Amino acid sequence: MARPFIWFGPTSVQALRALLAAASPAARLEIHEEKDDGFTLHVVEPGAVVIEGGGGVNESHVCPPLCP
Repeated sequence: MARPFIWFGPTSVQALRALLAAASPAARLEIHEEKDDGFTLHVVEPGAVVIEGGGGVNESHVCPPLCP
């Protein structure tokens, strides 16, 4: 049986592409696990701090049970 994984749909991919395109070369990608077992992607500039529960790309799904 395949190992479980987290996936993000096409809307999230497009949002992440836009965030990455606007980011500086020094930006980093952070992946935060949320309380509801979801995940949020954040593109973070140097010196910036991500406030928990705010912003980011967060349309994550766990496979299984929701598989693309």
